[in-house]
Amino acid sequence: MKNKGTTMDDRNFEAANALRAVYEQRACPPDDVLFAVERSEELMAHLGYCRYCNERLEMTAADQGAWEELSRQLKQQLSEKRPEFAPAPGQVWSLDRKRLGGWGPYDRYYNTPLVLVLKLQDDGQTLRVAQVCAEEGLKGDDGADVWLDDSIGFAESWNVFSVHRDDLMTCLAEVGQSVARDVLMQARNLPHESESAPAPVIREFREFEIQVGAFMAMQAMPQVMAEVELVEELEKVEEAACELQLRKIFGTVDQLKKRAFEKAKEWKLPEVAGSILDFLAGAEPRSVLGLAAVQPQEKTKLINLVSPDDDGVFVGTVTAIISAARKNAEGSFFIRCSLDQKQGETCHLFACLEVEDLAREVSSFTIKAGTRAFTLTFPGVPASACNAETVKNNVKMILVRT
Repeated sequence: MKNKGTTMDDRNFEAANALRAVYEQRACPPDDVLFAVERSEELMAHLGYCRYCNERLEMTAADQGAWEELSRQLKQQLSEKRPEFAPAPGQVWSLDRKRLGGWGPYDRYYNTPLVLVLKLQDDGQTLRVAQVCAEEGLKGDDGADVWLDDSIGFAESWNVFSVHRDDLMTCLAEVGQSVARDVLMQARNLPHESESAPAPVIREFREFEIQVGAFMAMQAMPQVMAEVELVEELEKVEEAACELQLRKIFGTVDQLKKRAFEKAKEWKLPEVAGSILDFLAGAEPRSVLGLAAVQPQEKTKLINLVSPDDDGVFVGTVTAIISAARKNAEGSFFIRCSLDQKQGETCHLFACLEVEDLAREVSSFTIKAGTRAFTLTFPGVPASACNAETVKNNVKMILVRT
């Protein structure tokens, strides 16, 4: 780790050197391409601007031989497949160079990086991964980089993409599922650029790494799309539609926060919220904070009642009684609830489910005036999680009175 006496100039110098190392690792061709007898057009274009590769070409025969031997050993270590080793969240893997690497934009030869597995999709074939960097000097101070260990480096929560299981080569380490969850959570709550303002060299590094990750994602996309990516994209569209509907009602998250601040004395407002639904569902009435008996019954859940017509947005809370929470015949998590009191006007209930290792799911229901029952369904939830406890702890709900 960094010395406590390190100055800002020292750190900038360290980061600049680390950036060069990362560039050579990620964007320069391997020896079998660089030292080929016949140079390809892509290699010639790369040599037209890359001083690092030109320096390597000028090495003595002895130096070149030592470099090639080291490169061969490393390549052999990273190319030994372990098909019997099933991927799981919290594992660090190398990627298949033949499947994902190669010449690409900006006359670069894109070498495959190490990745941290964050979660597996329902089909077990597609994985969400975060790119990993071993250069500690490029780790930002804004919390967006999650340290793994000294031998691996850090996971880039701002650089997450999908790969197919067949794109993995070798599992090199295991850092634990809790670390993978931390990276996923950080990816959902990335600081706004104006809030973090990393150093210029860190910004340059991140832009470069995102380009590498985008190339890997594009190479993996054909097989990923054939498996589950299309389903995931549809889920994102559904979530975006829910957020858009709430935005039409309440405006942006920042606008909502300003309005809700009028109720700050009565409500404890969430400090971090990635969406309007997260913000509205995450607020808690100060009158019930810390009271163990707020939800005395096992199968009840408090829901925030909100309205765009109220000066402070928050109106109060209602209690939902959970009458059913099970897996239905279609394989979805089916929830049936009823409010403790009928509503005098039509309300819209918005909900999202967040369960470990599963994609965030959204659902909604219109509760007509004079009624109090509602149902929600969430696809792809394991049977073991289809219960009232999941509803209480993992489903965020708001009731919007318009």
